[in-house]
Amino acid sequence: MVVYCRGEYCALAHEAVRLLTGHGRRAVRLDDGMLEWRLADLPVRTGATA
Repeated sequence: MVVYCRGEYCALAHEAVRLLTGHGRRAVRLDDGMLEWRLADLPVRTGATA
């Protein structure tokens, strides 16, 4: 799972990674934003997963 937060000083993404990994999920923080992710033609999946 990739998490991100808008803004250079946003700490919410760091907290999300901590919580997700604490619950056994693989998670990393995206250094850039979604615009850069999409421009790199990387996969995007939205919505809840079971």
